[in-house]
Amino acid sequence: MIREFGAEILEENKSYCLGVIKFIGKVIMTPIAYIISIYTINRFSIGYLEAVFKEKQLNDIGIKRLLLEEYHFYLKVKTISFYYWGWEKRKIDECFEYFEAMYGFRNFTEREIKKIVKFSVFDETHIPILYRCIRKLNLFRTDISQEDVKDIFLDEKEGKRLPVRHNGEFAHFFAILNKHNLVPKKWGSIAENKRFFVNEEGEVIKASNFSSSKNAHAFLNSKEEIVEAYCEELINC
Repeated sequence: MIREFGAEILEENKSYCLGVIKFIGKVIMTPIAYIISIYTINRFSIGYLEAVFKEKQLNDIGIKRLLLEEYHFYLKVKTISFYYWGWEKRKIDECFEYFEAMYGFRNFTEREIKKIVKFSVFDETHIPILYRCIRKLNLFRTDISQEDVKDIFLDEKEGKRLPVRHNGEFAHFFAILNKHNLVPKKWGSIAENKRFFVNEEGEVIKASNFSSSKNAHAFLNSKEEIVEAYCEELINC
């Protein structure tokens, strides 16, 4: 009898302690979740996105690309309740509906749904300029043709496996193209998935390798000036 009574008390105490722990957890996590979700709704607010358009001086194609990337990111994390509460989901949906009315970016999304974004905004007229830039920078270990450049930046042919000379310099080159909205932020992931570039061992270069190499190696000012000059020519083409 005493043992049973003692076990009952222990069980009650255990339940009480668990209840206290859960309560404390909610007290701590609720404001954190609230702060995160406030950040999230601001991240996708009309005001924030319009400020980005203005700051980056995006043209219509650039705006569509940015909206496309933001929309896919939103869809990816929308199901995580920690980031979104009900009213915030509605507000963010309203934000994208607003931009859909202005730019029709969802039609653009449907065309690119499997790839998420195109590898670049270039057309036939840009390829010769881009080819000259790449040749001048000596980015690859072997000679490449203008057709090779077209295959990647325009036709996005999978499995080209062009051998990159230096990951860090290559990543800096693309970072400048991205700064001018000529390639998407996720260019490394697209290149990895489509097996565009390989290292000296012939292995497909991962997006993370580009990122780490860029952070570890500086890009010479002279080369940066070359890329900037070609970017200006590409933009004005």
